[in-house]
Amino acid sequence: MDQPLKVQRFHAQVWYQSMLLAAVCGLATLWLLSVDRATAPQIAVQQRADRQAMFDAVLSPSLYDNSLVDSLVPVPGGTPLTGEVLLYPAVRGGALVAVAAEFKVAGYGGPMQLVLAVDAQGTLYGVRLIHHRETPGLGDRMETAKSDWILAFNGRSLDNTPTATGLCLT
Repeated sequence: MDQPLKVQRFHAQVWYQSMLLAAVCGLATLWLLSVDRATAPQIAVQQRADRQAMFDAVLSPSLYDNSLVDSLVPVPGGTPLTGEVLLYPAVRGGALVAVAAEFKVAGYGGPMQLVLAVDAQGTLYGVRLIHHRETPGLGDRMETAKSDWILAFNGRSLDNTPTATGLCLT
C-alpha cells in the first residue's frame, strides 16, 4: 500500500531527516557510553594485571613486599618524544631493594617503550621492550619472543652492558 502523499512529503523534508539522523546518533552514543561504563572496571583490572606482569618480567616478586603498581613515582621532564620517566620503588621490610623504571627512547619508527629494574648497587635485574614501531626485522633482537639478546643485560652493571651491530641502545 502506498503512503499518502502528505507522509511522503513529510519524510522528504530536510529537518525530518536531520532529526532522524540525530536520534540514531544519540542512540548509538548512549549505547557506546553504556558499553564503556560496563567494561571499564574489567579493563582497569586487566591493565593492572598487565602492568604487574611487565614488572614480573624484570624483577622477581620474591624480592619485594610492596605493590609496585601502586608505588608510582613520576619523574617529570624529558623531551616531547620521551616524556616522563615512571619509577616504581621495590621495597622489602621497609628498605629499598630495587627500582623499576618505565620510559621511552627514540627509535627509527617512533618511540620505543621499555621497562627495566636495577638494584641499589646499579646491577640490572632485567630489561624488556614493551612497545615499538620499528620496521619488522630491525627491532627483533630486542623482543624476547624472537631473540634472547635482551636477556644479556640481566645481572650486568649499568657500566657494563652488551652491544650489538645493527641495534643501538644508549
